[in-house]
Amino acid sequence: MSSLLEVKSRSKDTSWENDAPIADLLEALDLLYEGHHVYRPKHYLSTRKSPPEIHVEWYIDGDSGGGQSGTDYYQIDRAVSQQLIDGGFVTPRIEKGWGWSRRESEVLVLSEAGLTLREKLRDEQFQIAKAFLKPGVHSKWSSIFNCTGSSREKMEWGRLSFSFITPLGEKVRIYPDNGEFEMLVK
Repeated sequence: MSSLLEVKSRSKDTSWENDAPIADLLEALDLLYEGHHVYRPKHYLSTRKSPPEIHVEWYIDGDSGGGQSGTDYYQIDRAVSQQLIDGGFVTPRIEKGWGWSRRESEVLVLSEAGLTLREKLRDEQFQIAKAFLKPGVHSKWSSIFNCTGSSREKMEWGRLSFSFITPLGEKVRIYPDNGEFEMLVK
């Protein structure tokens, strides 16, 4: 009998967050993205082991010193990781110390070219999602759809979707990969 939540083991003490390697360039770029003003990037492509993997370090502040931290590990397809490296979409992370810095050649973070490509690919996906919207199908009366944001199925990874709302408050979520949609409750 299989459990409801099957965990794919990475090592003796760790497991993978995703079920299958990330095979989409935009999904990998989204997972590596942290924002524009990050002192020490904590989302990175690690090439320390073979095959490469994406690491996401996290920290949750707790009361009275009860903070927690850890690292989430994501499998990534070799072809996608090679595309990130060859395209210059990742660059070595710079470790900074008091009066010194060094490049970590096995820890690759999103480069400016990667940020630019991510924005371009996301805009393309947004235009595809918007083109799927049809009055009478995705709304009762309105032909005006305002985007309220985008998300991934599993928070940081998975299928990309865009959410829209009409002036009448009708909400719809569109998946640009195949045009599937969900009507959301008001």
